[in-house]
Amino acid sequence: MAKVVTDTLGEGLREMALRLGDSLGERFVQQAKDHASRRTGAMADSVVAEAATMSGDTVTVHVEVGAEHGIYQDEGTGIFGPEGRPITPVRARVLRFDWPAAGGIVFAHSVQGSEPTRWWTKTVAMWDQIVRRASVGG
Repeated sequence: MAKVVTDTLGEGLREMALRLGDSLGERFVQQAKDHASRRTGAMADSVVAEAATMSGDTVTVHVEVGAEHGIYQDEGTGIFGPEGRPITPVRARVLRFDWPAAGGIVFAHSVQGSEPTRWWTKTVAMWDQIVRRASVGG
């Protein structure tokens, strides 16, 4: 009859769960990067996962977007965003911004904003698929 040391078995299971959590976090990060805008790549590069942690029987993986504009890309801005109104200057008479597609520096009294890309929302919606693929070794 074989003797099972439950402490050793429990520790092995915790380590396996944390490794799986780390792997899922990295898969989630990769999926988010695949959905992110690539004009400069800064937003995609700012998506990172922290090491998985375990409390009781719950494994947690924290993934964050370091780029400040990530939420604006996901939700949209101006008339397309939560406020639903054009973007206008606050302290100046005109807006000034770099817009390479328009040939460089642009001046405007107002802009409509940008439509949402839902890059983060799409990734979160795919969480079940990410976990399923990992569980079958895909």
